[in-house]
Amino acid sequence: MIDQMKLMPHLHKRKFQSLLKIASIFFGLFLFGALIAGVVFSFYFKDFFWSDLSRLQNAGSEQHTSLQEFTDTAKLLSYLGGVTYPRHYLVLFQNNTELRPTGGFIGSFAVIRVYNGNVEILWVEDSYNLDRFAKGKFYKQPPKPIEQYLAVDSWYFRDANWDPDFSVSAQTALDLYNEERVFFPKTVPDIEFDGVIALTPTVIERLLKIFGPIHVQDQVFTSENFTNDLEYRVEYEYVEYGEGQYERKNILSDLAREMLRQLKLYSFAQNTQLLRAVADSLADKQLLIYSTDSQMQQLLSYKNWAGEMFAVNDTTDYFMLVDANLGSLKTDASLKRALGYSLREDFQTGDLIAKLEVQYDHQGEYDWKTTEYQSSTRIFLPYGVKLLEAEFTNSEGANSLTASEFDFSHGHDRTVFGTFITLKPQSSATLTLTYQLPQGYREALQKGLYSLFVQKQAGTIAHDLRVDINAFGVVQSFDTHLAVDRFFSF
Repeated sequence: MIDQMKLMPHLHKRKFQSLLKIASIFFGLFLFGALIAGVVFSFYFKDFFWSDLSRLQNAGSEQHTSLQEFTDTAKLLSYLGGVTYPRHYLVLFQNNTELRPTGGFIGSFAVIRVYNGNVEILWVEDSYNLDRFAKGKFYKQPPKPIEQYLAVDSWYFRDANWDPDFSVSAQTALDLYNEERVFFPKTVPDIEFDGVIALTPTVIERLLKIFGPIHVQDQVFTSENFTNDLEYRVEYEYVEYGEGQYERKNILSDLAREMLRQLKLYSFAQNTQLLRAVADSLADKQLLIYSTDSQMQQLLSYKNWAGEMFAVNDTTDYFMLVDANLGSLKTDASLKRALGYSLREDFQTGDLIAKLEVQYDHQGEYDWKTTEYQSSTRIFLPYGVKLLEAEFTNSEGANSLTASEFDFSHGHDRTVFGTFITLKPQSSATLTLTYQLPQGYREALQKGLYSLFVQKQAGTIAHDLRVDINAFGVVQSFDTHLAVDRFFSF
């Protein structure tokens, strides 16, 4: 077995070199993340290639499991990176300053082809341009909040990411793209996609912080001004450049080419900062990947790259806050959130009572990108919880929410609490839910089997999080943040 391990560097040399080639080219992760896949894949292949090989040689009984993990990773990276066969991806740019369930509003998209390190950009477009030509020509029932608060006549591509599980929203995006593209007046790619890649401006900011500013037309974009200046350019300033409403995002193609040019000159052998930025973006869900191949999707899910909903059980408690900015410009850039979760024992009934508090702090002022915040808010809870009280507190006082002010439904094997909140600039508010957990969680806590999983919404930065448990002899507290998903055992 040891001899086989020593041979592995030679057996994988050609594939590793090919993946490194993809890395050097693919780190043109421009505005839409069109070139992200190869870098991400090469980074993890590189990690497994060196660290896992060393571990395997000294692991004894763990060799088989680790070798299988290494093999699965190499297979995933090769597939997604187009090492053997060309792959096609729909790439979504999700603006997290206008938060939506899987990361942000889909303002733009790209269609790309990847083959053995060579990337071809087939189409880059403003999402509104795709939608406007389909208006009145097809109908798909939109989610109720989108229909009610945005007054749309159908479910359009730009709103495809309504489900917080990215595997579901990615498939919806593919479906709506294929529905709408037939109405576009120009010839557009008619291809079978191998997957969907989505990312937020946070990823681009991280890259610019590493390799410095880029010059496009007469503007200089840095990690500090990228999101704000690009947003102002495509929303207001485009008129000064002689562009119309439907050409206002043409600058994106120039940005892509300039980032590609600079990134191809970067030496990954000397510095792995860029690769680490991508790894961090996968970990904190600023970057999501979906594969139409079920086996590859399973591997993506295993590595937590897929942005899927966590599988719940009878001993793992759970909650996830999902906000959807509806008509509030880019106000999420000025919003701070803090989550507080507590458990207590009801001494009269013996029930386990949970209280979840979501604090919103609107730190902005009225301006071109900031206004009153409006969110269709959903909180995903364990299936079978019993809601005892729902309250919304702001500067005007505390108000118990009536049945007409919230929805209590089910989805993804969970109970879902939904409501619509509004918040003016320079104000704060707290949404509080008090509910009874199912019997199984009480028994799990008593037996020392209870755990809590708090899932982060993709695209958010790092909500403050406090957890307090004081029930059935278990007394523990945690102060942390939701930069990533959090798991607590007691």
